[in-house]
Amino acid sequence: MDFGKKLKKLLNDKDMSQTDLSKLTDIKQSVINGWIKGHSNNPKFSTLEKLAEALNVSVNYFTDNKDTEKADSPAESYKDMNMNMKLIIDLIEKQNKIIEEKEKNFEEKMKRYETENSLLKKEIELIKNKIQ
Repeated sequence: MDFGKKLKKLLNDKDMSQTDLSKLTDIKQSVINGWIKGHSNNPKFSTLEKLAEALNVSVNYFTDNKDTEKADSPAESYKDMNMNMKLIIDLIEKQNKIIEEKEKNFEEKMKRYETENSLLKKEIELIKNKIQ
């Protein structure tokens, strides 16, 4: 079962409208409708997190084939696999941004430390010169 079908089934099971979901997630209703109609089945991981939280399911509900009632066609399986790969890529990119930010913060701290260390060395030299 593809993403749109799973989303539609979940909305029906929870007696929730697309508009209700839109309000809960701040995702445009037209986007939700597009997923359900099958126009797009590749939301970002962060979007899946919003949907999963609003619908009280895990992100895996949308990505696993275990929740299907019948076997998917090869084309649907390929779409699901493609969506999973895109989600993994999105997650890796998100992690890379976090790492880059931490590296940047570390570099800034090291520069401050080096500056402070240099100033302390100069102060020590001044004190030594005054003592002599």
